[in-house]
Amino acid sequence: MAYKLRQTGGEVQDILDAVNSNTQAISSLTSEVSGKASKSYVDVGMAGKVDKEINKGLSSNDYTDAEKQKLEGLTPGAEVNVIEVIKVNGVTQPVVDKAVNITTAVDPEVITNAEIDALFD
Repeated sequence: MAYKLRQTGGEVQDILDAVNSNTQAISSLTSEVSGKASKSYVDVGMAGKVDKEINKGLSSNDYTDAEKQKLEGLTPGAEVNVIEVIKVNGVTQPVVDKAVNITTAVDPEVITNAEIDALFD
């Protein structure tokens, strides 16, 4: 909206020209800011930020060289606890693909209570 005087009045017209100019600038600024992040949006985002630690970059090496070398030496898929030997009654059973097949001469469903008790005596 532009303001005009019917008669130019010097200083008054200068003030009206400044008002018109400022109104246009405010309108332009409003369109530029429209759709941008609000203060509350920025405040919420800033609340979750992580502060920089002194003497650390974005990619600091927190591992010691010994730990790093140990990790680099691991074979992909390696496991800490690997069963190497299983024995049944002193006889070594084969370990194949992390599994052991233990066969028994007696069907477990037919074992008697006396046979179970004898195993634990």
